[in-house]
Amino acid sequence: MQYFIAGIEMEFFLPAVQSLKEKRALRQRLTERLQNRFSLSILECGEQDNLARLQLAAALLCSGEGKARDAGRAVLRAAEEIAGGEAELIHYAVDVY
Repeated sequence: MQYFIAGIEMEFFLPAVQSLKEKRALRQRLTERLQNRFSLSILECGEQDNLARLQLAAALLCSGEGKARDAGRAVLRAAEEIAGGEAELIHYAVDVY
């Protein structure tokens, strides 16, 4: 069986965040819920000092290339749903390896 990795990059705009504590709380909620739903690895990868931006990278192992692409898109949809009105997904990429 051949395995593929879905690499997912997400950048969010956080218009209402006023402190690093608020940004951390939003990041934690997003990462925990995505990890619970998809069993993926996820981390904050950039813009850590910028309160208005949140960049996340995730990796997910799948048993087929099509499944990896579908899973990547599902992660993006879930991230937008979880973020609700607190964050706007402004950039994303899904790569399959």
